[in-house]
Amino acid sequence: MNVPTPVSAYRQIGGQHWISAAHYLLQNKLNCCIVSSYHKGWVYLIEKTNCDSVFRCMVYKVGGDPTKIKKELYNYTITNGNLIDASFISIE
Repeated sequence: MNVPTPVSAYRQIGGQHWISAAHYLLQNKLNCCIVSSYHKGWVYLIEKTNCDSVFRCMVYKVGGDPTKIKKELYNYTITNGNLIDASFISIE
């Protein structure tokens, strides 16, 4: 399978964070998780694709401070945030 080279979503917080999150998803049998969030409204999400070794990395911008959202930050971000960038990574 030919996977595109990671672009800016991958570089914004550092590839090691995306790779660690991908391994976390696999180890815990999860479909998605929050990689990181910052008080300026940036939220970094990762989710599995239908290929076990390929993951979608997404950068969202939400209004306000995401650390103040106490419940369901992932769903809140998907529903109310603005998708700024998305890319794919592949792990071994």
